[in-house]
Amino acid sequence: MSYNGHPERADAFSPQVVTPPGAQPPVAPVRTRTVLLVDDNEGVRVLSARVLEEAGYEVIEAAGGREALEAVHARGSTIDLMITDVRMPQMSGGELAAELKQLHPATPVLFISGFTEEPFGRRSAVASSIRVLQKPFTPDALLIRVADLIGKPTR
Repeated sequence: MSYNGHPERADAFSPQVVTPPGAQPPVAPVRTRTVLLVDDNEGVRVLSARVLEEAGYEVIEAAGGREALEAVHARGSTIDLMITDVRMPQMSGGELAAELKQLHPATPVLFISGFTEEPFGRRSAVASSIRVLQKPFTPDALLIRVADLIGKPTR
C-alpha cells in the first residue's frame, strides 16, 4: 500500500509480503496417495494400474505376494491402500493382507475376486469387515471404492 499516494512510503499498519520478481510464493507439499496393486493376472493388473494412475494415484504393481511384500519393505510406510486378488499362486490375498497388517495395521485392503462364492467364507469372523470388489469391475467402480477407502488423489 502507499501512504498519501507515495509508493515509496508503506503504510505501517498494513504489512506487505514482498515476492521477488519472477519468484513463486511457497506452495505446501502435496503427497500423492499410493496404491499397492497385487494381481497375478497381468491384464487386470495393467488395466487397473492405468485407471488409477490416470485418476492421479501413484501405483506400485506386484504380480504376487512376495513381490508385494518386497515393495512394501522397500517403500516404507507410504502405502495408503493395498488392492489384492484373493486367489494367487504361492500366497493368497488373505495371507498377504495378514502379513501387511503386521507391518502396517492401519493400511486398508481391498480384495478383488473373480469367483462368485464368498472368498472368505460366511462363518469367518472378519467376513463382514472385508472389502471385496467383484471381477469384472468397471473403472468407475474401482475408482469409487478406492476413493471411499483413502480419498481422492491430490494433484
